Amino acid sequence: MTTTTKILIDELIEQGHPEQVENVIYHALKDYAENNKQTWSGAIAFSIKSRLEDAEERPALMNADVIEKIFE
Repeated sequence: MTTTTKILIDELIEQGHPEQVENVIYHALKDYAENNKQTWSGAIAFSIKSRLEDAEERPALMNADVIEKIFE
């Protein structure tokens, strides 16, 4: 697991900010996707943003068992 992944998970667990970290990440992805439409990173941001929006209606995790272990 990369340092970036560890820090993001740590921030999500800690929630030490006035705004929920997941909301900040969602809006950052949304803005990034909108401003970088013609790049791979923009396409990836759009894909993740879309997955988050879809999950509001029907949650689906590709690695549910790993996620559960992280948050035990």
